[in-house]
Amino acid sequence: MRRTLFAGLLILIFAGVGRAQLRVELLLEQKQYLINESLHIGVRLVNHTGQTLNITGTNWLSFTVEDTEGYFVRRVRDTPAPEPFEVESTYMATQWIDIHRAFAFRENASYSLRARVRIEQWNEDIYSNPVKFEIIRGTKLWEQRFGLPGSGQPNQPEIRKYILQQANYLDELQLYVRVTDESENYVFKVQRLAPMVQVSRPEAQIDTLMQLHVLTQVGRSQFLHLVVDPDANMILRNTYEGTSRQRPQLRVSPSGSVFVAGGVRQLRRDDLPPSPIFTRPLPEPPPSEEGAKDADDAGSNDTPELTVPPDASTPDGR
Repeated sequence: MRRTLFAGLLILIFAGVGRAQLRVELLLEQKQYLINESLHIGVRLVNHTGQTLNITGTNWLSFTVEDTEGYFVRRVRDTPAPEPFEVESTYMATQWIDIHRAFAFRENASYSLRARVRIEQWNEDIYSNPVKFEIIRGTKLWEQRFGLPGSGQPNQPEIRKYILQQANYLDELQLYVRVTDESENYVFKVQRLAPMVQVSRPEAQIDTLMQLHVLTQVGRSQFLHLVVDPDANMILRNTYEGTSRQRPQLRVSPSGSVFVAGGVRQLRRDDLPPSPIFTRPLPEPPPSEEGAKDADDAGSNDTPELTVPPDASTPDGR
């Protein structure tokens, strides 16, 4: 009887130590989101248990969301868990998952999110500390229906809608694009485009490829030319500087192409596609003995992070 009791106590002690040495952290890309904007959650496992953890099974990860009154938010669909992976002792690994379609979020509301990670080899659940975020409301500035190229019957193309919205993100005015179906009942994607200037209104034009061109002022004399495809993916971002004679403006050619007239193009590191001037490799400086020693000493006490490939089964918002 004493041996059985002693063995049971050892199991409980080991389980408690294991829980203490395995930490689950949640990472947020931002603290505020527009409704239907992608809400990527990073689930980080920090392993100091002294053993390799095998993260397996179809339900090793789940989330719960509460509103400010403590009520659980209704789940509208499951979030598939990423593929199984291993986390060696003294390492950490992070998986990113988009949960914006998994719960019935509301505008102008604050939420608290918590994750549960199932460790099958221990038969234990490990919980993260909660993280908080807000869903904010946007104001519609412009909208336009368009036919999706190559969709539907010859006389019945799929109709979608581009919508430009503005919202106060962390007390700064931001411009967003939303792509929906014709009725706005289904949202394909919401993309944050750029900061806005209060006194300026963005220009918008659709080209012959049904791509949306947006020209928006982001500074005293600085403008961004942005191009978004019918899935709300940004494919071009260029910067222009206005002059004393003329500010940049969108123009449409007789063939239907859209271009920027006026202003001076500025090459920047955040251009999309990248400007060739910033993509050329720089020559590496010769290593010094002192620099090599500093590199060996730096980060010796940090927990290295494993690279975990993203799960192909995670919903892409379609």
